[in-house]
Amino acid sequence: MSELYDILTETPPTKVVLLALDQGLWDCERSLAELSALCEANHMEAVAQITQKRQTPETGIVLGSGKLEEASLAAQTLGAECAVFDGELTGSQIRNISNALGGLEVIDRTMLILEIFRSRAVTNEGKLQTELALLRYRLPRLQGMGEALSRQGGGGGGGGGARRGAGETKLELDRRHVHARIDALAEKLAEMEKAPGREPQGPR
Repeated sequence: MSELYDILTETPPTKVVLLALDQGLWDCERSLAELSALCEANHMEAVAQITQKRQTPETGIVLGSGKLEEASLAAQTLGAECAVFDGELTGSQIRNISNALGGLEVIDRTMLILEIFRSRAVTNEGKLQTELALLRYRLPRLQGMGEALSRQGGGGGGGGGARRGAGETKLELDRRHVHARIDALAEKLAEMEKAPGREPQGPR
């Protein structure tokens, strides 16, 4: 057990770049400090913060293209593996930002929080509940991530068309897998709720 603990604690945290749009609606600096702490709780290290002050988001990519170029350069220079956006993103926004960052993985604040809850759930029911919540949040965003999946599914000497087809197949497989997992989790939780003598439990 101690050897496993040593391995886990010695694993270096994933380096991430924080992204934020400052519309003057809240204290952006404080919000980013909180986001950095959330990353730390999920074994991530925020190595750079890229913010932009503007009243309205840039269509499709939220931040301006210049800021995303800055973020991409920071990620490459500092070895970041992921970008975390301080707010919620749609599937198409995730795809567009990821494309602008050269294919870097992109998640938003809600995904990060749900992942923390999932990883720290103690009871079996709590683990199922938090996994279900995370999958339900991710599901509508899978379609928007189609191009990133296409790059992952990639392949062969068939050129762009072949890669696109492979990606679309992978996307459909991923969506079916998520749907099946959601159904299985919901069914399992329903069985738990009907169990005699059951006491209500939540993610703790």
